[in-house]
Amino acid sequence: MKKTISAENIQSLTLRTINDALTISGWDQPSIEIETDSELFLSDPEEQNITIQNSQDSLTIKVPYETSVYLSELNDDASIEQVRQVQGRKVNADLNLKAIQGDVSLSNIQGDLNLLDIQGNVTLEDITGDVAGKNLGAIKAQRRIRGDVALSAIGRVELEAVENDLWLKDIEEAIIGSVGNDLEVQDVNTFRCDNVGNDCTLVGQRESTVVFGNIGNSLSVQEVSSLTAKSIGHECQITKSPQAQIKLGSIGHDLIIHEGAQVNAGSIGTDVDIRGISGNVTLGSIGSDAAFTDIGGDIRTGTIGSDASLQGIHGSVNVGTVGSDLNLQADFATGSTSFVRVGSDAIVVLPEQANLTIQASVGGDITGRSVVSNRTGNRATLVYGEGAARLDLAVGGDLHLKGEKGPKSSSSNDNGAWWDEFASEMASFGREMGNMGRDLGVEITSAIADEFSSKAQQKNAERARKQYQKNAERARRQHDKAARFNFRTHDREWSMDPERINRLVEQAQRAASEGVQGAMEAVEQALRNMNVPRPPAPPTERPVPPTPPTPPTPPTPPTPPAQQPSASLDPYAAYPQGYSPEQEQARVERAQPEVPAAPAEPTTAATPPVDVEQEREAILRMIAEGRVTPEEGDMLLEALGN
Repeated sequence: MKKTISAENIQSLTLRTINDALTISGWDQPSIEIETDSELFLSDPEEQNITIQNSQDSLTIKVPYETSVYLSELNDDASIEQVRQVQGRKVNADLNLKAIQGDVSLSNIQGDLNLLDIQGNVTLEDITGDVAGKNLGAIKAQRRIRGDVALSAIGRVELEAVENDLWLKDIEEAIIGSVGNDLEVQDVNTFRCDNVGNDCTLVGQRESTVVFGNIGNSLSVQEVSSLTAKSIGHECQITKSPQAQIKLGSIGHDLIIHEGAQVNAGSIGTDVDIRGISGNVTLGSIGSDAAFTDIGGDIRTGTIGSDASLQGIHGSVNVGTVGSDLNLQADFATGSTSFVRVGSDAIVVLPEQANLTIQASVGGDITGRSVVSNRTGNRATLVYGEGAARLDLAVGGDLHLKGEKGPKSSSSNDNGAWWDEFASEMASFGREMGNMGRDLGVEITSAIADEFSSKAQQKNAERARKQYQKNAERARRQHDKAARFNFRTHDREWSMDPERINRLVEQAQRAASEGVQGAMEAVEQALRNMNVPRPPAPPTERPVPPTPPTPPTPPTPPTPPAQQPSASLDPYAAYPQGYSPEQEQARVERAQPEVPAAPAEPTTAATPPVDVEQEREAILRMIAEGRVTPEEGDMLLEALGN
């Protein structure tokens, strides 16, 4: 069965309690076509809205492209495409939206949600199933999404909590609260995530800025310009990011960085492999082996638990402690100063044209070209070239110096002032680097935590501001709704809002002052017959305080209680904003100014006779002169006839 309704004045369609499949699509006809197997109870096209409710059979509906759709309590799958906007709550099955021209707002969705080609903003709250979205203007999800989320080709993504996996691709900006399981990101410009429960993989594919809080397992990052992470539970691997500024708090297992601009990290649980860094590398502590290759700047680290290999180092080297063996090859640039303490053996590869002074305290032998070991002391000063750079070494085992040329001069000391000074310097250096290792981890972790705390405070403040505006807007709509009156006669119904009533009264006053006799009396009598009082001024656009001052109200004759508007006329009635019905009613009543009752007319005053014909003639003249519309004039004439 098909039913066609004229949509000349219809702007919205409301559906409530739909218990079978629903399909809505836009078309270019000025009508609404409804196809279903059962009889439907439709509201009259009032206030530019049609309501369908309590449908037990499948529905196929075609509406004009500019129609807004409002949904409440859908109990089967629904598909909507090519309409202006969609609002919905309490959808207990899957929902598919496609080619929506404006915004989409959804809450309490129990099934899966598929979004495609949404030009406006998408707002979600409490989604139980999976969410898939592509080609969206922006998407924001409050509270939790309990399923997987896959989003692509979106300007801005803001998700408070995803309980399972999250996949993002081609995103301009993403702000994520938490991801319960794995996170995969491709092609992002700006990215921020507070917590990831398991693994995370991110490929920026542009000059991406990336900030992480806590990552439960491993992190893999490529092609970014900036990376900050508070803590990583297992391994961290960063590659193909030659311009990246890298700042890491703590890493539970290995750290691998191949290409970068600068590296700062607090603590690494096991091994480190860092290569191709154009700037400085600063690390707090390393639990096991460390390999540094092709480092353009300085290296500073507190402790390395086991072996250390430093090759192609162009800046200074300062290592508090290497637990086992050291293999060092560096430029030892003019004016640089390097300190290293080594628990076992050390090999130092000298530049071809070395310009270096080495001061060393060695527990075993010192060997090298033209170097003679002194087994009684093995504390030596070796000068290569002019000795313009300095390397201080404390080595527990043997020291082997590799180079094409021997030192220009050398000396060996068993004791004396040189040893006392050197021993004091190395002890001080060891303490300093040990403290640096500890403090650096705390400093980086604290800095990242402060950054997240500041962002969280800003986020909470913004959320509170938006909620206040949301509540104020709802109060304004409730005020307008409460102030609206409906007048029905002879199977016709008119809707009256405060602005419209005031305009009719104003036009009647002008007409009366310009010689239209009975104009004011006609309008006032018609309004009395419709039980419509003269309304108070509507609330302003700014949020109203809880107790607004009472505005002045023009005197009105005593009026019976206003007819309440039909609940089915308000397309927003199905969308509560966090208040119980009792709380909302009390709040709306507090927000509305009280209208003082007009004093009763003296019983002794004579009531002038009503000249109905004069009043009808006055209204007809107001229509002819364009003071009121034909529809308004028809309504007033109908009211006078009651």
